[in-house]
Amino acid sequence: MVYDNSSWDVARTHPASWPQERPFGVTRADFSDSLQMSLTGFRMKYFCWIAGEDFGGCQDYALTMARHLHSCGWKVEVICIDEGLAEEFQRRLANPEIVVHCQSVANWGLSKMLRGRGNNLIEFFFWLKFLRNHKADVLHEAIPWPSQALPVILACACLGYPTLGTFQLVTEYVPRKRVGFSYRLAAWLGARFCAVSENNRMLLRKHYGLKEPDVAVIFNRAAKDNFELPGMVERKQVREKLGLSEKSRMILSVGRLNHQKGHDLIVRGIREIRQAFPEAVFVWAGEGELRADLTRMAEENGVRDHIVMLGHRKDIRGLLAASDLFLFPSRWEGESFALTEAAIAETPIVASNASGIPELLRDGRDAWLFKVDDQAGLVRAVCAALSDPEEAARRAKSAKQRINAYTQEDMFRDTIQLLEKTAARK
Repeated sequence: MVYDNSSWDVARTHPASWPQERPFGVTRADFSDSLQMSLTGFRMKYFCWIAGEDFGGCQDYALTMARHLHSCGWKVEVICIDEGLAEEFQRRLANPEIVVHCQSVANWGLSKMLRGRGNNLIEFFFWLKFLRNHKADVLHEAIPWPSQALPVILACACLGYPTLGTFQLVTEYVPRKRVGFSYRLAAWLGARFCAVSENNRMLLRKHYGLKEPDVAVIFNRAAKDNFELPGMVERKQVREKLGLSEKSRMILSVGRLNHQKGHDLIVRGIREIRQAFPEAVFVWAGEGELRADLTRMAEENGVRDHIVMLGHRKDIRGLLAASDLFLFPSRWEGESFALTEAAIAETPIVASNASGIPELLRDGRDAWLFKVDDQAGLVRAVCAALSDPEEAARRAKSAKQRINAYTQEDMFRDTIQLLEKTAARK
């Protein structure tokens, strides 16, 4: 669902109402011609800006939006700040019509020492220069962490560049005062923002001082067709490839191997879970900086033989088909694509109650939820789900119905509407 505000009225915010001259020498004429084409049925030019070095949920969101908007006739360009990420985007897009830029202050040839001093200020002027030379109807920032987007969003705001920032993750972490001030300044200058859960919007108001009309909410959704309940044949085939028998109780976790995702809680709970269910096997899809630490922890706890670390996988549908349970002990979340995929596949879910997860899934109705960092609660929830297959199936079906009430098509529709209003607003 998207929460809109009447102040975003297109008729009152058409570029004709802009001041003739914007700060830093960009005029409304730079945007009005292409925008007028967009509003009359021609293609809109769309920049998608994405931070980070690794490919995760935020990057997957940006990739999904880029593909869809291109299929709708928009002219799409992706801007990455890391060369490796840009190459990965180009490989996954596999579409020469979508241009992928790699742009960062490193392109200026500055020394690492100089780039490390006043880095945000240097990046601000870098993005001013880049954006003055590269025009689009709207720039969409996929923001994995609030502090990662400050220079570009301030540059956009100062240029009067129509900008929408989508926060994929906001936590209880209290930012420095200058970070909150910078976002409030950007909003005052015309930038607009979107959160992926009501919890994230609340935190943006609480810790960053953004006003409610400045932050819409559009929930993340995965493609329904890619994760619909598969047949028993696929389940058997995937299990055979993993070396698991049909009697094994496969418990799947999908996510980066880092502190956020809580794999350490699983390791510490395996022994107790296997006392009740000796056939339980824990399968992890994902890579991360804690792989070696988690391996060592599992060995110290004597449970390494009961964990299958698959690394990065593209066949999540098949893994969900083979699983008896989806376990997601995250310590904080925006709105997880992995959870929506598991729900669409009708895989029973055990998850923490972190951040916006209770908005997505209701404890006792759609899933088993436990408190963040509660290892004993995790063990109880897993055992409860495995001990009652009929109840697990009932909750899995309810979760799918809940997720399908707001689909990926709804996410696309609401995001496009917001992008068009952002492009028309100044």
